[in-house]
Amino acid sequence: MKIACAAFALLLAAFPALAQNVKITPIGSHRGELCANDRAMIFEDPTGVRFLYDAGPTVTGGNDPRLGTIHLVLLSHMHGDHVGDLKLKAPGEGTCANSTRVPAPNSTTAEVVAAKNAVMVTTIPIEATIMTSSSVNPAQVILLMGSLLKSVFGDICLSL
Repeated sequence: MKIACAAFALLLAAFPALAQNVKITPIGSHRGELCANDRAMIFEDPTGVRFLYDAGPTVTGGNDPRLGTIHLVLLSHMHGDHVGDLKLKAPGEGTCANSTRVPAPNSTTAEVVAAKNAVMVTTIPIEATIMTSSSVNPAQVILLMGSLLKSVFGDICLSL
């Protein structure tokens, strides 16, 4: 819940245009379905700023054509199904219950951040393998933790 609150507060602080309509696009393994392994969502504000929430195993990597332009990638936590230890082999391949996935040596999150030259925002320390095994520049990572969260967003997120 803290992560969700932090993400929401970050959006409100960083993108004042969110008072208008925000386009939300789920990126799933099978078109028109909400499958158990689907995690990725793209949020686009009225000014065109786009961020990817939890790339997970439902993207094919940094060059997935369904992603388009990505300015920011938000990683909620380091579980493999959120960071993307596996990646989708191809959209629609396999079944909704068991989509065909292949290993993602650098994680789908790292692949998207590197390919899109995006900024990555997370509330947890990034494991060294994401940073050293990929072409993600450490300057592209924003780490929001403890006192920084409190100083930026107040007590509301920390009390949940």
